[in-house]
This record gives sequence, structure tokens and C-alpha cells, in this order.
Amino acid sequence: MNAERSILEAFAARYPASAMRSGGRSLRLRGWDALVPGAVESAEALESFLSAMERLEREGTLRLGWKRRREGSELEWAELADPERLYAALGLPHPDRTAEASATRSRELAAEARLRLDAEATAFFEALASIADSAVAPPTPGELDELAALLAVPVDEPLRAAPRSLSTRLYADSKRLERVVERFAPLAASAARNGRVGTDFAERRFPDRAWPEVSMGGRLTLVFADGARWALEGRALTLPLSTVASLSGIEGASGRPLRGLSVENKETFRAFIAEPRGFDLVILSGGHPNRAARAFYALCAGSGTELQHSGDLDPDGLAIAAEIHALCGALPWAMDREVFDRHFGQARVLDDSLVRRLSRLGEDALALGEFRALAARIAETGRGLEQEAIDYARLAQSG
Repeated sequence: MNAERSILEAFAARYPASAMRSGGRSLRLRGWDALVPGAVESAEALESFLSAMERLEREGTLRLGWKRRREGSELEWAELADPERLYAALGLPHPDRTAEASATRSRELAAEARLRLDAEATAFFEALASIADSAVAPPTPGELDELAALLAVPVDEPLRAAPRSLSTRLYADSKRLERVVERFAPLAASAARNGRVGTDFAERRFPDRAWPEVSMGGRLTLVFADGARWALEGRALTLPLSTVASLSGIEGASGRPLRGLSVENKETFRAFIAEPRGFDLVILSGGHPNRAARAFYALCAGSGTELQHSGDLDPDGLAIAAEIHALCGALPWAMDREVFDRHFGQARVLDDSLVRRLSRLGEDALALGEFRALAARIAETGRGLEQEAIDYARLAQSG
């Protein structure tokens, strides 16, 4: 084990997000037996580790604190004294310079996107420029150039449906596109949550080798643009996006508008297929709806289907319900404080980070059904209820 490099890497991994980088207190680390596995596993390893610490202190990179304030006894903490020395020793650029280069290139690419009248790409590059300084690992100029190459491809170009062929054309590497999407999809999701780009930006602009599908079922007939008709007669069906795109509408058996239920989770979907409880159509959103699901929701809205949605009673479940309402007008069903309290014994404790997501719900979302009261109850208890825990049969008997 290279003790000195392991110590430096431990600080480098934590410095970009530390208070020290923005002018706050120095970055101080403790518990080195966990931070550098093997550092104290033997007397020889411990001696090498402490010698490396003392050498870094003499060079001015670190400051050390010893228990009982006696140098050479048991190390209590190590504190970063000179970030410039740290990164120079590792042969890496300082995060501030990386962030500056990232922000500069993002702004340049935003200007290029603006010239070709691509408002979405412009907004995304501007969002990347704005977060470069605070990001732990901002995109490099090279990564940004790869993203720009992808966003320059027209959204409706057929080749986008064959990601590996597109990757070969753009990067001379059939798998490089997957890594580009993996790098930027989380940043696009963050930009969407902050209102910088549309919620479907990543779905439309980043090719997906997952081949999006949507599951639905019930007593309805699928009508295709070429005149073909599929009567489901209570069965469930999973369709790829290409098949959903070829549909022209859906119809019920009696000629009246279909009554449909969208559900978030697969187990609940299967239960409603087996026992529809008055619904003609059941759709599985599978969490946030993918492109195939979004297209089917739009088809339902265009066919006059009366849709409702039921999902997890937690911050993400409320956000998903609001997203589906925006797509097709589906109103919440069995998503209120009464259902939450009735099943409170099955509710799980949420991480604080999950509870804080309630603050991201907009006024339109909170105005849906009884979401405002439900969100307050989730915040008050710090708990969330998964859809699988809801006893819909009992709700039907009591309601």
C-alpha cells in the first residue's frame, strides 16, 4: 500500500464538496483506520502510515492533531492545510480550475446551440455552467463536446432509434454513447427538477437502449392507425414504444368512456388486472413514466378515458402523480391522509433527504386532490407508505 497516496486521495475525494473549498473551516478527517483500510493492520503498516502523515505535515500539505497533544502518540485527526499542494502531489488539476474550464466550455456550447435555435440545448448548457463551481465532479470540456455532438443530432432523425449505430457515427465507438448518456442523464434530471429544462428533456434527447415499454390491461380494444383492432378482454399486454405510436385510439365495450386507473407498482398492477374493482383499464406507470407510458397516457387523454392514478404515499409518489396528471389529467385516487393514517403501521421511515423532496412539489401538485394535507402528514411523521401496503379491497368495502 502506498500510504502517502492513499492519504492524499482521501482528502481529494472530500475536498470538492467541503466547506473549506468555499472559504469555510479546514477539511479535517478522523477515523483513518476506516478511511485507509490496512493503515493500522500491523505495526509495520502503522509506522509507514504515520511516517507518511508526518512527512506531509513537514511539506505543509497537512496539519496533524495528536491525542494528549503529544506528537508521535495516537493520531487524532489530520487537516488539509494546502489544497494546491494536495492536487499537485496527485498530478491532478485543482477543482476550481476544473470548474472554471467546465463553466467556460458550457457557456461556449450554449452560445452555439442558441445560434442553431435549439432552446433546449441552450438551457441545458447554461444549467451546466451554473452548477460547475458547486459540482463535486463537473463535466470536463471533452465530455461537454461529446454531449454537444449528441444534442446536435435532430430529435426526429431515424438513426437515434439505433443508439450503437449513432454512437459509432458520432464517436467511432459503438458503446461511447451509453457512457455519455450515463454521465449526463442525472444532470439533466437535476436540471428538470430545478425547472431549467423540461421533465422529458432526457427522454427525448438521450437515446435509450432500454427499449421503453408500457404495460396495460383490462376490457378494452386497442385501435391501430391501419384499422387493425386488438380486443384485450381482461388480459394484460406489454407494448414497446413503436407499437404505442401506431395506435390511433382505445375503445370500451359499451361505447361509454373508459374508466381507467394508473398505478405505480407492478404488484398492484397485477392485482387490479385480476380484480379490476370497476376499472375498465389499468396502466402501469412503473414509477416516473417512460416514453412508451407517456405516449399511452396521451392516447388515453385523446380517447376520452376518465383516468385516475394511485401510487406510493411518499414524496416521490406525489411527484409521479403530479407528472401523470400533467400528461393526461389523471386525478389522484386513494392518495390522501385518511388512507395514509389507516395504513400507518405499514409506513416506513424516510431519510431526511427524501422528506426534503416535498419542498420541490409545486403549487399545482399540492392542489391536486388532498395532496397538501397528505404532504403535511408525511413531513410531520417522516414516514412514507408504499403502494403495495395499501389494502384496496378494504378501502372498497369501507368506501
